[in-house]
Amino acid sequence: MSRVSTPALRGSLLGTLLRLWNPAMRWILASPIHWPLSRWFALLSWTGNTSGRRYTTPVSYIGEGATVWLTTGDRWWRNLVGGAPVRMRVAGRRREGRGTAVTDHDASAATHARLFREHAWFRLLSGIPAHASGGADPQALDRALRSGRVLVRIDFDPD
Repeated sequence: MSRVSTPALRGSLLGTLLRLWNPAMRWILASPIHWPLSRWFALLSWTGNTSGRRYTTPVSYIGEGATVWLTTGDRWWRNLVGGAPVRMRVAGRRREGRGTAVTDHDASAATHARLFREHAWFRLLSGIPAHASGGADPQALDRALRSGRVLVRIDFDPD
């Protein structure tokens, strides 16, 4: 079974730790004591396509102006295919925007590689090994994308 058909962390030690840690992260990131965690983590909320239910999960992110980038190996990104309204609590501020899953392999690979080179935090966030040149290892990046790693772009509404 691929990571696309099964959540990537289900049944793993890291998955168990995150399942226990995520409620605490949601509470911290929604509270006035969000700093310093909110420099790297935010709360992402979206509405499920099928259920119509509102979901919120902590995510790590990279900010570039009015755009935020996330990467995930889990399946929630499917709600953002083609674009969908989202809400993020970033650095203590609630922001509205549009989330889009980058499903094109070449576009995702190019953007992953650029973010990997330009943002040290993204190197840890992506879970993709580094190449000697300082960028992402091309073979490891290709394997990650083919096994279900997806890049998500959030464009915030103008303030």
